[in-house]
Amino acid sequence: EEDLVREVLSLCSPGDRVLEYGGGCGTLSIALAEKGCRVTHLDLGGPLLDFAAWRFRRRGFKVRIHPLDEKAADLCGPYDTLVSIYVLEHLFDPEGAMRAMRRALAPGGKMIIAVDFEESPVKNEPLPLHLCRMNRARYHELALELGLAHRESRGPLDIFES
Repeated sequence: EEDLVREVLSLCSPGDRVLEYGGGCGTLSIALAEKGCRVTHLDLGGPLLDFAAWRFRRRGFKVRIHPLDEKAADLCGPYDTLVSIYVLEHLFDPEGAMRAMRRALAPGGKMIIAVDFEESPVKNEPLPLHLCRMNRARYHELALELGLAHRESRGPLDIFES
């Protein structure tokens, strides 16, 4: 995880408007805020999001909290960078999530995504907690449909630009 954080940080600059989509307990959002990015942290409402908010307050960071709910189709952009690390495979509608992220991306912005498309050991059964049936080919096809150019991959991270 430290390597992923380091890679994401190397792709962001102080002052960048960054949305972490599915940020969990806030570890990456904290690192981005420490770097001087203007961070919005999105995740499901509840104890985990509350814990992340507490971590930001405790450190004095003004990270915007955005609970993911039925209104989250509007991600309140624009953002210079959107980051989603191992989240899309856990969503019922990963394509809708990618479309929402694209709408929130500023012109010339980038999306940094890591997705686990590991196949299930049981034929035709999703992995536990992997809710979608998206595969790597569809993922890249959708990125093209959304006008995103695949700039590079760094390990599990795909970097797309608008």
